[in-house]
Amino acid sequence: MNKITLELNDTQAEALAQFCKRTFVDRMRPFSSSKDEAWQMVDAIGELRVALAKAGWAPR
Repeated sequence: MNKITLELNDTQAEALAQFCKRTFVDRMRPFSSSKDEAWQMVDAIGELRVALAKAGWAPR
């Protein structure tokens, strides 16, 4: 497991939270080498979304 620390201003945090909310495998596929890698990207973004929510950035 890796721990990543990130500092964002409010505008960046809100924008990143919105991106995480709207991203799914169909958007990751063009940037991945395989369908499995695309799903790994989606899973990682899901973890990022949880971390943002815990920090108070959970868009509806």
